[in-house]
Amino acid sequence: MRPPFFSPANRLWRAAISLVSGVLASTLICAVVIVANYEAFSRSITSWLVFVRASALVVVLAWLVSLPLVLLIDHASRWGLWLLAVGGTLLGPVLLMVMDFAYRYVDPLRETTVAESWKVELVVTSISLLASVLYLTFLWMSARTQPSVSS
Repeated sequence: MRPPFFSPANRLWRAAISLVSGVLASTLICAVVIVANYEAFSRSITSWLVFVRASALVVVLAWLVSLPLVLLIDHASRWGLWLLAVGGTLLGPVLLMVMDFAYRYVDPLRETTVAESWKVELVVTSISLLASVLYLTFLWMSARTQPSVSS
């Protein structure tokens, strides 16, 4: 028998809430950064478009990388929650370091990097942390709303 769609046992549901969590976290953090740096972003529409596109790229790449872990852990056990929390939070910064390494490998003579300042690392880490918290909250809420099966 197939599990209900809104069940943590349903892989499609877990993949969907993982993507939704990443998009919500990215949208919220990008909005906060744009509002906080309104003066810098108001000079050029291109600057905030590049920022939002880069954030979306990082979210999609992180979602694709985390998808096997999300699909593998199907119940909210203690070790599974910790693994998802730590893995999800560290995924963004690790992905940023890998992108920086690939960027330097392709063009070693260039002096700029992907993460030119601590602000970029802070934004990526906060998106990862918020996305992990949202995903685990959605997973916990969907597990709580499932009726218990008693024999």
